[in-house]
Amino acid sequence: MFPELTYLQAALGAAIVLFCSLLQAAIGFGFSLFAVPLLMMSLGLPLPYIVTIALTASTAQRCVTVTKLHRSVGWRELWPMIGIGILALPAGLFLLRLISGQSQAVTRQCVGLLILLAMGMRLAFRTEPRKHIWRGWGLIASFLGGILNGFANIGGPPMVLWLYAHDWPRDRLRATILSWSLPMVPFQMTLLLWSFGEDILRSALLAACYLPLSFAGSFLGLSLGKRVDERQLRIIATALLILIGLYNVLHPFFHH
Repeated sequence: MFPELTYLQAALGAAIVLFCSLLQAAIGFGFSLFAVPLLMMSLGLPLPYIVTIALTASTAQRCVTVTKLHRSVGWRELWPMIGIGILALPAGLFLLRLISGQSQAVTRQCVGLLILLAMGMRLAFRTEPRKHIWRGWGLIASFLGGILNGFANIGGPPMVLWLYAHDWPRDRLRATILSWSLPMVPFQMTLLLWSFGEDILRSALLAACYLPLSFAGSFLGLSLGKRVDERQLRIIATALLILIGLYNVLHPFFHH
């Protein structure tokens, strides 16, 4: 059953959604990578509810960015990748069902490990950007991203690795990953409802209250991304995610 939140918890959730929307719009990744662990830490809700909140709140941000930058996206190449990602969603949902049956401490550790793995891959696999790469890499990234989206709405890291292997303009980089994930939203929500019942709707309703903040953060982030050094923002975001991942992995050992 979906628990009642205190006013402080609701306010913390609002601040997290605003921050994550701004960051995603500014650097092109990071909404759920930040939102899922931070919402788990502040709200203490089971992972399926947290995933639903992150999914619903981030949808507004995706719509804003895709609407403004849709002309920058190579849709012909992207549609097969979207299809692969959608087909991979049930595998991620299966993992979510497995993990959601564990304790909150174990769940947080799993999320923390995934974040550390994602950041480790991002730091380890650096390639010189080029105009064209083997198309199969995009399909592999989409498959892995679809599994991670189904699990915790964190399908960005494999796609980011694929994106930054391309010598593309900044607007295309920022818009492509959101254009890839946006069509998955109705499928993700349907799978969550089918697996976890009507409490998923209560989670989505809470997130709907945060949508104005998600829109505001998106517009602010798009403006910020044009005025600051995006590379430095990505470095700061990566460092923060590593710290958050470590905290979630080690937290149970210090609060035994």
